[in-house]
Amino acid sequence: MTPKNFKIPTPPFRYQNPTQAAEQSANLTFALFSGGEAIGFEQIVASDSEEKKLNPPEGTVWALLVCEKNPAYAGTASVLMRFRQDKTLVAGDLTATKGMPLCELGVIEIKDVDNLKRFSFIATAPNSAILNVEYYS
Repeated sequence: MTPKNFKIPTPPFRYQNPTQAAEQSANLTFALFSGGEAIGFEQIVASDSEEKKLNPPEGTVWALLVCEKNPAYAGTASVLMRFRQDKTLVAGDLTATKGMPLCELGVIEIKDVDNLKRFSFIATAPNSAILNVEYYS
C-alpha cells in the first residue's frame, strides 16, 4: 500500500514537526523497499548533432536508464554518449566530448523529478547509442 501523498524525499531532510518527519520516513521506507510501479518505457536513439531529452509519462518520480550500443554502429568508442542533468546546463554546454560519460551497458538511476526534466544526452558518434528508459511512479 502506497503511503498517502507519496513522494520520494530528497536531501536535505529538514522537518518542521514530528508529523512531517514521520511522513517523510514512511515515504522513504516505501521507496526503498517497493521501488514503485513501472508506468512507462521508451527507447531513444542518441544523436551526435543535437541534445535529446526524456519524455516521462505523467506521475513519474524516478527512472532507470541503460545505455546500449546501437547495432548499426560499427565504431569502437568506449564512451557511447554523454549526459548532464544539473541546474547550470544551458543549450550548447553538452557536446560529444563534454559531459558525464556513459559506456555500453552503463546504468543511471534518476530519483528526482527535476533531474528527469533536465536530463539531456548526446551521442559521441553518429548512431552510436540507444538509451533504454523505464519510468516508475
